[in-house]
Amino acid sequence: MAKLIFECTGASAAPYTATPTLLFRLNVTESLGERVDAVALRCQIRIEPHKRRHSPDEARRLHDLFGDTERWAETVKAIQLAVVSVMVPAFTGQTEVGLEVQCTYDLEVASGRYLQGLDDGTIPL
Repeated sequence: MAKLIFECTGASAAPYTATPTLLFRLNVTESLGERVDAVALRCQIRIEPHKRRHSPDEARRLHDLFGDTERWAETVKAIQLAVVSVMVPAFTGQTEVGLEVQCTYDLEVASGRYLQGLDDGTIPL
């Protein structure tokens, strides 16, 4: 049985798309040296806001999501960004695939509100 290890190695805006799209680079490694014929992969992408520092202005804008900052230890939880699927083609050892996340109007409401409340910086997933 194959032992697969998944690692997100980067993210960027996908060029030349009809809707705004994020392109995540996903490295898939089979650690036992066996050939993998294919993988039907379904990925849940979640924002981890508790792993990021927020400025006072950001905290003010995020009040409707998380409440008062004194309670953030209890109220700040992971936020669903998207669920997407990708087919990983046959490989031996390791391969890299692109995981496209379209940023459409129906993107999870909480994740959209969170992203709008930030000034800049890295968003932990």
